[in-house]
Amino acid sequence: MRCSLARFAPVCDAIRAHLSARPLKLVQRAEQVQIIRGEIDRSPHPVIVCGDFNDVPASYTYRHLSEGLNDAFLSASFLRTGHTFVMRGLGVRIDYILHSDKLNAIDFCVNRVPYSDHYPVSATLTWE
Repeated sequence: MRCSLARFAPVCDAIRAHLSARPLKLVQRAEQVQIIRGEIDRSPHPVIVCGDFNDVPASYTYRHLSEGLNDAFLSASFLRTGHTFVMRGLGVRIDYILHSDKLNAIDFCVNRVPYSDHYPVSATLTWE
C-alpha cells in the first residue's frame, strides 16, 4: 500500500508492506522487494517504508529495501537490541520502519502486546 501524507507538513510517501513469509517463496519475496524498491526510487518525496518484511537485517530483503534509507530502530533505539517475532524460542527483528534522510526518528518502540505473533513497532518521526 502506498499513500501520500501532507496534512500539516511537506508531502511524504508512506509504503506499507507485508512480504511473503514462506521459506519456499524466496523468489516471490525477491519480486516483492523489487516492486517496493521501484516505488521508493520513483517517489519524488521523502518516504516511510514500514511493515513485516519477514526477514532479518542481514537479508537480501532488508539490504535492498533499506538502501538509501534510515532504520528508525537503529536511529532512535538506545539499546540497539530487540525483537519483533519469536521463532523456535529465538527472538528476531523482522518488522521495520525505514525512512528518508529528510526525516529523523526521535523515538522507537517495540510494543510487547499479545495481539499477534509479531510485536508491533512504532516510531516518532520529525522533519529535519
